[in-house]
Amino acid sequence: MPLKRFSQRCFGFLFLANLFALLSALSIEHWLHIEPCPLCILQRIIVLAMIVISLFSMWLAYRHKILGAICHTLMTFLLFSNLLVSARYIWIQNLPLTEAPPACGASVEYLMQIMPWLDLLKMILTGSGECQKVTFAIFNISFATWTSAYFLLMTCLYLFALFRLYKNHSPRF
Repeated sequence: MPLKRFSQRCFGFLFLANLFALLSALSIEHWLHIEPCPLCILQRIIVLAMIVISLFSMWLAYRHKILGAICHTLMTFLLFSNLLVSARYIWIQNLPLTEAPPACGASVEYLMQIMPWLDLLKMILTGSGECQKVTFAIFNISFATWTSAYFLLMTCLYLFALFRLYKNHSPRF
């Protein structure tokens, strides 16, 4: 399979899978009236960035090898970032109640207005009591565990495709 077609299919699959994941999260929020916690919002931002990079990469990454390498690096970074955020989310949900972070605090929207973004990111990754509550479960498995499984699957599939791509078509810069 030519490099162009393989790269387009790889990024096209990531685009569709992440679009489905984002639309699923938004439908759960709006139809079931479940407010997302700060870690959920962070995951959605990362998924949105992955959608944009996938869409951009479907048409441009195969044309320029350096641009393709940058897109692949960004996508790998975002996949691992989301995997780590979902692992942190599961860890917070499994903390005993005595060790849980406090649940009260200002909304993320307000904090975005008053805090520098690095401090906000640190605060979000620290977690809050909102993140500890399991508000939605499918087959008695928390949504955080499902998102972690999804990102683990996407990361493995993407790395497999990436290794296959560079094994068959080694880039020459």
